[in-house]
Amino acid sequence: MTPPVARDASLRVPGTHLLVVAGVVLVTSLVLGSVQAVLVPSNADVIYSPTAMLLTSASYLVIGAAVLWAARQ
Repeated sequence: MTPPVARDASLRVPGTHLLVVAGVVLVTSLVLGSVQAVLVPSNADVIYSPTAMLLTSASYLVIGAAVLWAARQ
């Protein structure tokens, strides 16, 4: 049984918006992962590194903004 919300055409997200979000996730992960590899020393504990925490928070912020953009379109 399909819920009534799934049939509402105004709540559907176009596939192109989902591709944009997927692209943002991929690029953000690659770029911030590379930046983290450069800025955080290899002998540091990544979990407690302030730089790693800041970069992870930034990636969540960028990905969340992309998801909100897709949902608001």
